[in-house]
Amino acid sequence: MQSSPELAALLVIGDSREHAQLALDSLYAQTIVGSMEIIVVDLKTNDAPQLSVSSRAPTRYATPEREMTWGEGRALAAKLAVAPVLAFIEGHCIAERGWAEALVRAHRQPFVAVGYAFTNPHPETYLSRATLTSKYGSWLHPTTSRVTRVLPAGNVAYKRDELLKFGDDLVNLLTPDSVVHERFNEQRLSMYVESGAIVAHNSLVKLSQLLESSFVFCRILAAKRMEAQRWSRTRRLGYGLATPIVSPCIATWRLFSTQSETPAEWKYLPVVLAKGAACALGESVGYLFGAGSSEMDFVKWELHVARARAA
Repeated sequence: MQSSPELAALLVIGDSREHAQLALDSLYAQTIVGSMEIIVVDLKTNDAPQLSVSSRAPTRYATPEREMTWGEGRALAAKLAVAPVLAFIEGHCIAERGWAEALVRAHRQPFVAVGYAFTNPHPETYLSRATLTSKYGSWLHPTTSRVTRVLPAGNVAYKRDELLKFGDDLVNLLTPDSVVHERFNEQRLSMYVESGAIVAHNSLVKLSQLLESSFVFCRILAAKRMEAQRWSRTRRLGYGLATPIVSPCIATWRLFSTQSETPAEWKYLPVVLAKGAACALGESVGYLFGAGSSEMDFVKWELHVARARAA
């Protein structure tokens, strides 16, 4: 086992223990596990025991004594790691065995952030397929490895030095990653989609859950964006009023125009549009009224609510 790991897998978990254990186990099963470190930040709200860890890779397991937002948990994980590549993976995702190896390979190039390709562990239902398409349609496996300006939130691998340059701003910028990606685009730093870094993403099981969590997420996004960019009141008002009209169109166009090898799944358009409307409304509220309690609300949806039954 190497003393200097090439990649740190960062896992922030909560009360959804079954999926979290499967996610952790998938990290220990990586082809280059001997060149990895694993950081687990446990934001559980009950007295559940910690996950079962393995000696296959050095593992740091942190259970904060105070309540944290998702961004605070992710920033803590990043600061605990020492590897040059910081690979975030959500607690309801299962990494294929070659995931970490593909990310290390991609990060040998001058990319500051590398995104993954996504599969569906429960493709038997329409809602599951439609939900994954609405969230990760541009990055569904099989996809093409490519330079990009847009990556998803939650599941991204960063060069450690570039991410930690944000210093005290990191907590705010990691909820959600989109604000980090906008900073990288402003600095003309390259981002990349790595088609060989494949994860299976477990989705929420009800349409109402998808819509409510999307509203909350996009309210945070809007609040963090205007805070990071120090928007004027006039700009906030303009975006707040325009977003419900413009945003769903942009999101739908982006989804169906960027799929390369995967045909556009127009049969999922009703769910895509419904999610787009929820996102637009949340974003509008964020611009007009700020984040409110949405950061703690999002912790519930991201870490504590049960998803599709783990296989």
